[in-house]
Amino acid sequence: MAGLNMQVWDRKRWQTERDKAGVSKGACSKISVGSELDKFHKAYAKDYVTAAKQAKVLKGKLDTYCASVKKKHPKFEKLIKDRLMFYTTNYISAIEGISASMTTYPDELKEARTQWARMASAYSEWKGSAREGEAFKHPALKPLCESMLQSGNAAKNLALLNPKYKAHGDALAKLGSVLDGGAFNEKIGDKIDQVLKMSV
Repeated sequence: MAGLNMQVWDRKRWQTERDKAGVSKGACSKISVGSELDKFHKAYAKDYVTAAKQAKVLKGKLDTYCASVKKKHPKFEKLIKDRLMFYTTNYISAIEGISASMTTYPDELKEARTQWARMASAYSEWKGSAREGEAFKHPALKPLCESMLQSGNAAKNLALLNPKYKAHGDALAKLGSVLDGGAFNEKIGDKIDQVLKMSV
């Protein structure tokens, strides 16, 4: 979890913002936002799956709190929505992205490697009969490009958990973009081979 950006307020920050806005403790008798924030940070220290579930609970509690104080403290209600609610929602979205990518990344990478094997074979055959100055063009370029871009995006989502994924994702996406531009030669092929052999 060390790589995941944390912006959701803790209890101390909540109390500071609440007091600064002149809102009394217990303004919403049904909700103790401080306690809910404690629960979230406790879950966050455990693992991201537990934290994501608790973040959804926190968001629901914040909705209830905002509805309760909106009429009497509209500025504070807006602050909660613009900051605390925003950070909480972003956290939930980030974790959902990570969860999806943990499933798709291995499959996308496997597909990229499959497409590269097909492409490398086609290039090897073409090279033996290519005329001087002739550019390599093959239908295999497009699926290889797509699979590298997709696996790159999935890897970059996982960078929130481990920065090493970002380097791999950036390299995959960069080469995918090169292929998308229609460029391919032996030097590019060597780089693709190297990147697809990388493991995180």
